[in-house]
Amino acid sequence: MHRKLRSIASLGGARRSRAVQIAGAIVTWKTRFHQTEGKPFAGSWLEDLTEMLEVVVWNEVYLKSRIVLAPGRVIEIKGKKRG
Repeated sequence: MHRKLRSIASLGGARRSRAVQIAGAIVTWKTRFHQTEGKPFAGSWLEDLTEMLEVVVWNEVYLKSRIVLAPGRVIEIKGKKRG
């Protein structure tokens, strides 16, 4: 399988709402709850060798992957760039 991993530093040139794939180590991880629905999601800072990036893992993905999400773990994420 061919992977198109990008560095976090290179995301500045990526178009908004375009799918990107990155890998890095989890620096911090905090479970939060949606204000109106009360569903859990996570806020995290991810670091590769180039930069750090704040990521949000929404409820459906969070519930499936929360067991493996912890500071120091290296993970691969595929998602959309916002902002």
